[in-house]
Amino acid sequence: MSGHSKWSNIHRKKEANDKVRSGIFTKLASAIVVAVKKGGGIGDVEKYCVLRVAVDKAR
Repeated sequence: MSGHSKWSNIHRKKEANDKVRSGIFTKLASAIVVAVKKGGGIGDVEKYCVLRVAVDKAR
């Protein structure tokens, strides 16, 4: 029964899920970086509402 290992099956599913999650995390991180840059380097969510929205979406 060559090619029927349990890890091989798990690996394929995990790889697909990890790819989707990676894309989501990349988009959220990029949104936070863009918000900080647009805010002139303000990194305080209390002072900058666009950054607060980006961080809330990431949560």
